[in-house]
Amino acid sequence: MRGIAIYAAIAAIALVLFLFAPQIDLAAARLFYAAGQGFPMSDWLPIAMLYDAVPWMTWGILTLVGGGDLALAL
Repeated sequence: MRGIAIYAAIAAIALVLFLFAPQIDLAAARLFYAAGQGFPMSDWLPIAMLYDAVPWMTWGILTLVGGGDLALAL
């Protein structure tokens, strides 16, 4: 129960932070962006592979969660 409270507190702090200071994400992205080049490491093979794999990982996790839910329901 304590873990859920800590998670909820961190989520609430993040929500308030990004609600009242939405420019924070742009400031962080600006650290990794070069004008005229874009993001310098965007064409690096490990980064490109990870970028392409994210949708597959998302569907895999959803499939596992759905299968687990179905198994528990049965």
